[in-house]
Amino acid sequence: LATALVVTGGAILLVSVLGGWWFMGRALAPLDRINQTARRMSEGDLAARIPAGAVDTEVGQIVLALNDAFDRLHEAVARQRRFTADASHELRTPLATLSTEVQWALARPRSAEELRSSLEVCARAAGRMQAVIERLLFLARGEAIAVRTTPVRLDEIAREAVEHVRALSDAAGLVVTLDAEPATIEADPERLLEAVTNVLTNAVRYNVPDGRVSLRVTTAGEQAMLEVRDTGIGIPAADLPHVFDAFFRGDPARSRDTGGAGLGLAVARAVVEQHDGTIECSSAPGEGTTVRMY
Repeated sequence: LATALVVTGGAILLVSVLGGWWFMGRALAPLDRINQTARRMSEGDLAARIPAGAVDTEVGQIVLALNDAFDRLHEAVARQRRFTADASHELRTPLATLSTEVQWALARPRSAEELRSSLEVCARAAGRMQAVIERLLFLARGEAIAVRTTPVRLDEIAREAVEHVRALSDAAGLVVTLDAEPATIEADPERLLEAVTNVLTNAVRYNVPDGRVSLRVTTAGEQAMLEVRDTGIGIPAADLPHVFDAFFRGDPARSRDTGGAGLGLAVARAVVEQHDGTIECSSAPGEGTTVRMY
């Protein structure tokens, strides 16, 4: 009996150890995959993902959540790289202009008129770089910038924005009309003016010869809406979700010709969101574009 008990007990113990080891291995396998994936990502492979097994278990749900977080991380890093590359590209052209002009001026003695012309080119290049850098800093700081609101007449902001783009619209031969109801809102006047001016500038730049730009301010109860409508070239449906992204250009060649850096609407969205508002765009090729802020 004792021998039988020892043999049986030993067999049960051996089966328990082997079964426990097998079950433990299966239970820890997902954790080992998570560890391997995390190590690969730390080495620079941001495309690495944890192989998904059964998703109806607690570990399976963790794997799905981690893979989703890795996807967002990968997208954020890719967006940061694109942002850096676009910023470098945008600053490279005016910097090259500055360098070329300085080298030309120093190559040999120049007349006062030649030096003045060269300095004017340098001033324009420096101004473009300054504008790009200021907008990049604004977008980089984002919500870290405190918004100081005060009662502001939105119709007066709209009228001032029209005056800001008057020279640009006159040079393009465009008609800009304003239909504004009196509307008072709580906002930062300087930033709100920049946002509206940016939207108007885009409407002028991407318009057609002898086109029109209309700006309206309307109220509905306690809500005010500002609408900019143009008769321009329009935006394809595939590009509409990206019009407020930094450095986005639906027509890169045209943007470079007109001096745009693709930051105007991104800044406008940032300003509107800081004021807990909404900005949206509707458009179609050949039918113009409408941007609403409310």
